[in-house]
Amino acid sequence: MKFRNKLGVVEAIQYVNSNAIEVADFVGDLDPWIENCDYKIRTLEGVKTVSIGDWIIKSAKRELDSCKPDIFEADYKEVKD
Repeated sequence: MKFRNKLGVVEAIQYVNSNAIEVADFVGDLDPWIENCDYKIRTLEGVKTVSIGDWIIKSAKRELDSCKPDIFEADYKEVKD
């Protein structure tokens, strides 16, 4: 899904118990990297841990980052087509 914040439009997916394959497709990993129910993503700052409930954000430049749910909900609004 697409979301907007002050900096522009991004794509994002929320990591939940049942969507590890969808997350892997979104992130672009052929082999999901899951450790103790946490998902690991490679970001510009290095490897980050994404816990269940967190959002994974993909910028317009295709860079990944993660965000806690409360911060995501405060900063982003869904873009309706």
